[in-house]
Amino acid sequence: MSIVKLIPDSPIPLYAQVESILATGIADGTFPPGESVPNEDELIERYAVSRTTIRQTIQNLMRRGLVEIRRGKGTFVLQPKITQELTELSGFVEDMQSLGRQASARLLDKQIVPASKSVARHLAISMGTPVVCIQRVRLADNAPLSFDENLAATRDRRKDPRERSRDGADIFSLLEQKYDTPLVGSGVSSGSYLG
Repeated sequence: MSIVKLIPDSPIPLYAQVESILATGIADGTFPPGESVPNEDELIERYAVSRTTIRQTIQNLMRRGLVEIRRGKGTFVLQPKITQELTELSGFVEDMQSLGRQASARLLDKQIVPASKSVARHLAISMGTPVVCIQRVRLADNAPLSFDENLAATRDRRKDPRERSRDGADIFSLLEQKYDTPLVGSGVSSGSYLG
């Protein structure tokens, strides 16, 4: 796995940056199911971060169901699990409301980018096709909880979610209701909760 440099002065916390790198490695097969991820000491040295940061990263990956800790053996990648019916996909806002927490978000970036090989495969489009990329830090009761990167291919290029996305807007509702992009099949590829 190549070393990706962290951005210390980024609004994205260091643990979220490391988590995004590891989650990407899990998604693209760098760390296949059943294999171990680098141990704490290796991650601390690789990314020049504290043990607390790495432990937060691993805890978040565990909450997402991506890894498990096996005592005395290490941290291992789990088989992917489907936890939601695609016909009733819920978003962060709905999930937080069901827990009685106030959901909000801080918009970090929104742009049109060419679909990578992995994104194209997930969205069932050609590699290089323009897709909308929205990056946000999600908060629950004003505490950072996740870093989300949402990628979407809309049916009509004039319907650009970047134009009306609000910091706190639920991306699933936005795409489904305003931009007629169904959340079944291959309409959306989204980052997951970090915490």
